[in-house]
Amino acid sequence: MHKTALVACLTLSAALAVTPPQSGEVKGTVLDAKGRPLPGAIVWLLPSISGNFGYTSSSNLVKTRTDANGQYSVKPLPNMLFGATAWVKVPYQGESFCLRLAAENDAQYEPFSPKGGVVRNFRLKLTGPVPDTDIANTYFGAEVRLMTMTWEGADEVVPLNSTKVEVTLTPTGPLIDGSEGKTIVKVTKPGENFLYDIPVGRYTVTAAEVQPNGARTPVLVTRDYTIDKGFKTTLTFKPNSDLCGGAPGTTSFVERAILYVARPTR
Repeated sequence: MHKTALVACLTLSAALAVTPPQSGEVKGTVLDAKGRPLPGAIVWLLPSISGNFGYTSSSNLVKTRTDANGQYSVKPLPNMLFGATAWVKVPYQGESFCLRLAAENDAQYEPFSPKGGVVRNFRLKLTGPVPDTDIANTYFGAEVRLMTMTWEGADEVVPLNSTKVEVTLTPTGPLIDGSEGKTIVKVTKPGENFLYDIPVGRYTVTAAEVQPNGARTPVLVTRDYTIDKGFKTTLTFKPNSDLCGGAPGTTSFVERAILYVARPTR
């Protein structure tokens, strides 16, 4: 390894070193998707009632932020059950998004007592299920609703019926964490019309109707049926709140995107 790179690596390792927590203390490190310290991340420590997360009172909620090394520490905390969540505000496409951060492992989503000292580490993650909820289809990624309808005259297009729809999302530029996105292909059908766990980014979208024999026929796709229609459109996401933070089970504050598809006139 080059000497400069080795020194940088050792410096980073030293910055991320966390001493064991003291009694009544919760501490940890928050990293971005590339494993670098994430300063300014928001950490919530919430009292848990009988093992189920919820506020005992607003005064018992503890909030803190990570320092320049992506580290935080809160002490002393009372000997009761807590749950920890972490969040970060990220500027993207001229907007400010509040993204939920993932715990280091599944065990760290569980309620804990700080009596003996506890470590809770977090990392930025754009996809995957949120473990601390019983609600189905809850992910770190964003959600798209696929609408099938007629627009600009029933004589021009007709809605899809019971066949499947294949939607292809091709990233155009970096995702919200700066990484290079990958093309995503999702298949759904009317009545099951949600595309889940999409990394926040900007995409070019195409769609096709999938026949029972596997044949694919391009269909019209648009994000605003009152303005345009064609076989290609651009999909972007918007934040749905100026707030940042929340209880376990909460997802990132990203507005559900809408896409409309329909058959072209034959």
